[in-house]
Amino acid sequence: MRSPTSTRFSEFVVSPLVPAVTDGLGTTTSVLGVGFTAMTAGYALVQLPSGMLGDRVGERRVVLGSLAATAVGSLGLALAPSPITFVLAMTLLGFATGLYYTPATTLLTNLHAETGRAIGVHRLGGQAVGLTAPTSPRSSSCSPAATSRSRP
Repeated sequence: MRSPTSTRFSEFVVSPLVPAVTDGLGTTTSVLGVGFTAMTAGYALVQLPSGMLGDRVGERRVVLGSLAATAVGSLGLALAPSPITFVLAMTLLGFATGLYYTPATTLLTNLHAETGRAIGVHRLGGQAVGLTAPTSPRSSSCSPAATSRSRP
């Protein structure tokens, strides 16, 4: 299950792009700070409800919905035509990635006899992204949205 890597990468890759995004969208770090706050708040706010939603509709559905919403939020970041759109995409990304972990943990518990090992490997992928996303070649360059607007 590589999903935690995908969801966490989408969150962590934004930070190193701040200079390119501020230049490309003609905005300030303060505006992006609002986006980071909204992304983090959204992530935190859906932790408990995501578990309850998993109980109600099934963990697999919530995990798949989270991954789909993460893809939409990531696409929104890449294609954002304005600072407001970028902040809204960051907010969506926070809610989307926040939906993931609790139901995914329950799903792993139900699918694997060696629960501790499964959850450990699952968490390792997500945590490793904190080291790799900021240093990846894609995040070290400029975002497609920012570079297309900053070129003459």
